[in-house]
This record gives sequence, structure tokens and C-alpha cells, in this order.
Amino acid sequence: QAYYPYLTLDENQSVYTLMFAGFGRDGIYRILTRESTAPDTFSISTQIIRFSWNFPVCGMFSGRFGTNDFLWYSTKEEDTQPDAIYWSVKDINVDTYPSGIKIISPEPGNFDSQGIEFPYVVSVSSGYYMYYSCSDGVKWCIGLAFSEDAINWVKFSSPVLEPGEAWEQNIVKGSCVLFDGEVFEMFYFGDNGIGYARSMDGIHWEKYPGNP
Repeated sequence: QAYYPYLTLDENQSVYTLMFAGFGRDGIYRILTRESTAPDTFSISTQIIRFSWNFPVCGMFSGRFGTNDFLWYSTKEEDTQPDAIYWSVKDINVDTYPSGIKIISPEPGNFDSQGIEFPYVVSVSSGYYMYYSCSDGVKWCIGLAFSEDAINWVKFSSPVLEPGEAWEQNIVKGSCVLFDGEVFEMFYFGDNGIGYARSMDGIHWEKYPGNP
């Protein structure tokens, strides 16, 4: 099985990298990549296993910071635990990511108490924003954390986007955020479609009235 695809284009605008989670017949969950010069064809011959784990991976995000390649991903260490966000730095000697360090955890009684998934990191003038999907067991919403170094993160005390429209039901999750230096744009999914929202500061969001 393959799921949660994530596509990037290198700084030379020439090579696409498709990163995705997978589950093998051996019962191991993995993060894999394939490369291509076209965004619609990715040969299995270019496939590389970047990370392996015993529990499902629920979303990932990668990026280069300085000379290091960072990977953020969501998973758990035990069946009884909710998903959390982990951070790993690529080992350039073997071209893979080792098991990461837990950097953002759910808090009991909080809006993210039942799990945190789908990290998405955006560079801003003061540091970095990480948008993530989280649940309190009743609804899914979008949370936000801030970091000055992309390693140490502080969560905001409340969600930045919550379900409120009929088509969303109790689900707002899986955010993809674009920032052109002036305006933040977010795509997310609800229970019955894809939504769009805009923000001038990355914190306060306005949903498009024509959603989904």
C-alpha cells in the first residue's frame, strides 16, 4: 500500500521527488521516495527507502535547512499512544533518516489530545510555522507551532482553523500551506470536499465562502 504523497521540486527546478508512506507485506511501515524529471511519471527503479517503522506514518514533510535535510513525520511508539510529531536529520552516509526525536506531543484534555498528524512547515521572517492536524476525539482541526530554528517548537494555545461549515462535518485536516512573503494560502480537506482559506499573518484565517 502507498499513501500520503508529498511532491517537491529541487532548487534547480529540474528534478521532482515524490515522497510517500507505504506498508509492506512484512508488516513494516516505511517512508519512500522516487525521483523524476516529470511530475506525472515516477519509476520504481528510482525508489529509495528513507525510513522504516513499526507503526503507521500519518503524514510527513521534508526540507533542507542549511546543509541538513530535515524530516518531520507523525507516528507513535506504542499502540496505546496517540500520534505525535517526530523530527529526524538525514544520515548522508546511508541516504536515509534514522528514528526521530519526538518534538510535538498531544496534551491530555487539550484540542490535540487524541493525536497530531500531517506536519507542514513554512518559513516566515521570524522563523518557522508548523501546521498540523489534530483531534480531541470529537473533531479534527488545524493547530500551529512556532520555531526559530526548525528544531525546537512551541505550540499555539488554540487551533488556527476549526470545522464550522456543514460540508466539513467535524473534520478540518491535512493542510497544505503556501506563503509568497505576503499572503498565506491553505488547502485542507473536510468530510465532503477540499477547502481553501487565506491569512495575512498565518494565524488568523478566513475560509473561502464558495468552499468546497
